[in-house]
Amino acid sequence: MSTAGFSVRVDSSRESSCTAGPTTERSPKPGELRITRMDLDDGRCVVTVAGEMDKQTAPRLVKSLEQVGSSDAPAIIVDLTGCSFIDSSGLGALVGARKLFRASGRQLVLVASGRQILGAFELTGLDSLFKIYPSLATALIPIKESWLDEAERRVSIRDANEQLGQSCVGLGSSGADEFVFICECGDRGCTSLLHLELAEYESVRAHPARFVIARNHENPEAERVVRENGRFAVVETFTGERSKPALESNPRWQRGEPW
Repeated sequence: MSTAGFSVRVDSSRESSCTAGPTTERSPKPGELRITRMDLDDGRCVVTVAGEMDKQTAPRLVKSLEQVGSSDAPAIIVDLTGCSFIDSSGLGALVGARKLFRASGRQLVLVASGRQILGAFELTGLDSLFKIYPSLATALIPIKESWLDEAERRVSIRDANEQLGQSCVGLGSSGADEFVFICECGDRGCTSLLHLELAEYESVRAHPARFVIARNHENPEAERVVRENGRFAVVETFTGERSKPALESNPRWQRGEPW
């Protein structure tokens, strides 16, 4: 079934009651979990959850996300707008799914707006682990001007970090010395500082489409995480139009240096 640019596939398993598109069906009963899967034209997948996610129902979400994991979806959006309750079992299912997708270089983001659901993430500190959008529209909207703005911001920060790195080399610092660099994510409001050894920074700069960012600052619409540790993450922009600003403005390419 296709609607509004989405290719929709409905999971008909008995464990998960599923619907697609606008519906007049009743709300889930207490203890019931309803799951809908939508495969978008751009390859992303939206898994919509409605009802209560607890010890009894969380395995249903795990099963659905495992099925998504076997697909080629580069990013997964789990919409919890219709979720009325979530406990540690539900949170654990999402954490496990995030780990599974990140192991294959893919992203999992959430949509949540209810105070009870958001409170569960805030109370457990998981709001800093997941990227949480306030609405599905916000998570889906592909505004070109937005990603161009992000690209310009991160390119300018990369140029600043490049100068910092060159200054460190000029001071005779070794590759093992650690210095402070600026997070190269696309968020103009970001003020995060990162501690990297010069050798670590140089390994990022060796690839023209890679940037060093604070953990969990990645944008799954534009990039994938290729490496991370307790101090920072390294992302690579997807090939195509989104990667052009990074490639064309790479200062080392302009100087004729090898990548």
